[in-house]
Amino acid sequence: MPKEVFLKLPAEKQEKILSILETEFKTKPFQKVNVKEIVEKSEIARGSFYQYFENLEDAYFTILEKETVDIHVLFMKIFSEKNKQLIPALEEYGIQVAEILFNEQIYMIYKNCYLYWSEGLNRSWGICKS
Repeated sequence: MPKEVFLKLPAEKQEKILSILETEFKTKPFQKVNVKEIVEKSEIARGSFYQYFENLEDAYFTILEKETVDIHVLFMKIFSEKNKQLIPALEEYGIQVAEILFNEQIYMIYKNCYLYWSEGLNRSWGICKS
């Protein structure tokens, strides 16, 4: 997750950096994303990137968390809307989860998570979540 320094940046600068990170992680496999391109597009120094994020994995986890929908909350919302009828709730839930997973705007974020996940990312994720 972003460091405190990042959270103290003006909202406009935060949004610009997050937008560039989103674009990079939405359009490329994780292994093809690099800090050099991110800092050039963000117009920040490489050192600033590391003041904002621990590493590239940390930047990815920031975007992953921002874009990920809590599927448990989604199910409970649908279940409630369907008057606690399980079958209609599950049918609607399946439709909505598919729409989320296959939304072209965030598909690569999930693809990076589920298809390109590596032991290195797994270790970093554990450290990040600690």
